Amino acid sequence: TGETPRALLMAGGATRSALWLQMHADATGIPVMVGECPDAPLLGGAILAMSHLSSDPNGDSITTHAPPNLEIIRSVTREMVRPALRVEPRPSAAAAYDRLYRQRYVHI
Repeated sequence: TGETPRALLMAGGATRSALWLQMHADATGIPVMVGECPDAPLLGGAILAMSHLSSDPNGDSITTHAPPNLEIIRSVTREMVRPALRVEPRPSAAAAYDRLYRQRYVHI
């Protein structure tokens, strides 16, 4: 669409390396965000599974349904997914990555 993303969201094992996060920020030229939960894919799976469940008004019984309840997904995501870290690109490193990209890959 020609739009530049405001941030790159990273999850999983790659989030455990400060160097790897900084390299991603520098190479893309945009901030990298890491969530509070390092295993976000697992959390996302749990949220999606929960979106297929509902309980009666008293909470006495739980039933499954399809399709997933999008309002539950939105609500639970707002409650459980929070940013914990933001890594800003370093302008000089971003410029170096950009030069390298133009030299090596633009002509391909």
